[in-house]
Amino acid sequence: MSNNDEQVNTALQSEQHDEINMLSDSAELASRGTRLGAAFLDTFILVLFFIPGLVIFSLMGGDFSNPDQAQLMKNIYTYCALFIIIYMVINGVLLYKYGQTIAKRLLNIKIVRTDGERIGFKRLLGLRIVLIQLLYQVPVVGFLFMIVNVLFIFREDQRCIHDLIANTKVVST
Repeated sequence: MSNNDEQVNTALQSEQHDEINMLSDSAELASRGTRLGAAFLDTFILVLFFIPGLVIFSLMGGDFSNPDQAQLMKNIYTYCALFIIIYMVINGVLLYKYGQTIAKRLLNIKIVRTDGERIGFKRLLGLRIVLIQLLYQVPVVGFLFMIVNVLFIFREDQRCIHDLIANTKVVST
């Protein structure tokens, strides 16, 4: 291949990359309502994944009226663990491949970097999910952080604190 052919090929690839970036940069932000709907739908879907474990717990003679709440919760999570793992794997694959959870996929929205590029899985998992969930666990402060995080969606750029930390935005697909 001649030097001229390589330059033309490089230029074409650069134009294609620029075109992809322009398309993703101009992608419309997902509406606040759609993001809220996705959050509720993901929670509802997670609850659905608990149902088989609860049914198995009940069929195995589990006692939901156990006065020891800690033991009851331990039993419920034990019987539901497999189904929760399945839910996490499905969402993990969708997040890795498409930047979407089950609900985001159903509602045609996805998570991208602020420059429109695909978000890396480590950044998504580490900064947008794990770090935020750890912050939520801090007594009192975690609850306040959760409220403030959600209220940030009313900013002009519609980015919550978890979006700011991970340098992400949620767009329509």
